Amino acid sequence: MFRLKKLKRKTEKDKIMEDFVFSLSESKTKNLLESAINGKKPFANFNRLIHQAGKERDEWFAFKLDWMKSWVINQLEWKLHEPDNDDE
Repeated sequence: MFRLKKLKRKTEKDKIMEDFVFSLSESKTKNLLESAINGKKPFANFNRLIHQAGKERDEWFAFKLDWMKSWVINQLEWKLHEPDNDDE
């Protein structure tokens, strides 16, 4: 049995938000979210703003789900190609 590695560093968690903001077309919401992730308390500010957003809120949840699915698939592929160290 194996366990998936957790997202270790804050920067890995922040990467989801950054990738999402980068994917948005230019708008007031994008500018606000960009400021939020580059300021103090990026997660709290991003979270507050995204829950107030209209269509971007739904886009965020879909984007985050797709990102997390890809992350899990990559972890599983990595684990499948890792040499078996259980015999040591």
